[in-house]
Amino acid sequence: MFRNAFVFERVDGPTLPAESTAKLTVIVRKAVIDLYPDPVPEVISGHMADGKQSDRPHLAVTPLPDVGHRYADGHIMGFAVWLPSDLQAEVLETLEDALVGLDSLTLGKYGVWKIRQLSADMAARVAAGLRVTTYTKPHHTWASVTPVVFGKFPKKSQVGPGKDGGRIFAELCELIGLPRPIEARLGPVSAFHGSPKASEWVPSERFANRLRAHVVIRFSEPVQGPVLMGAGRYVGFGLCRPLLG
Repeated sequence: MFRNAFVFERVDGPTLPAESTAKLTVIVRKAVIDLYPDPVPEVISGHMADGKQSDRPHLAVTPLPDVGHRYADGHIMGFAVWLPSDLQAEVLETLEDALVGLDSLTLGKYGVWKIRQLSADMAARVAAGLRVTTYTKPHHTWASVTPVVFGKFPKKSQVGPGKDGGRIFAELCELIGLPRPIEARLGPVSAFHGSPKASEWVPSERFANRLRAHVVIRFSEPVQGPVLMGAGRYVGFGLCRPLLG
């Protein structure tokens, strides 16, 4: 579903806690929309002409936390703006030009972030969690960095070692163009060291009463990332990475 990505690194400003994820994604989305010249297409705004939420793939924003290594503490190092794979070339070019002007974010009570967009040439010199390839390399097994927000509660009898997650996980994967997993596990803790517990990632009010859980999913063959899954995939939740080793 998603193939085009723009990654921004925090170069100065406050360290953001996990509960700031919803605020960060809202602020980033607004900044992108403000920079994009009118008329802003549905694939960028995420809303249809009548103001209703788009039901088509559109721009997603995810925090990029420091996880997956011995000293990881989960702080948010930056963020990624992901675009659908079928994005029109004209829209992509316009967005590229617009994002040149994105060099800071005002984060309310948290203060101001100074940010920079990372080029492909810079990837080798930044933390793994800021590299697009960290989230896109093909692999059999994926685990959540930010918890998945579920629209429906999975049946406990269908998730766990050797179980495929049932219809709920099949639908989650189908929505983002992935095959049905052959194993699906979920719980309060991420497989990646440093990521806060699922309960500590506070979503927007829209998702406040929905199940949030970290997941590990395994497929019969390698699948290409990025894997952004669940009801909150456009607003920072359900970001996964290959689980190596």
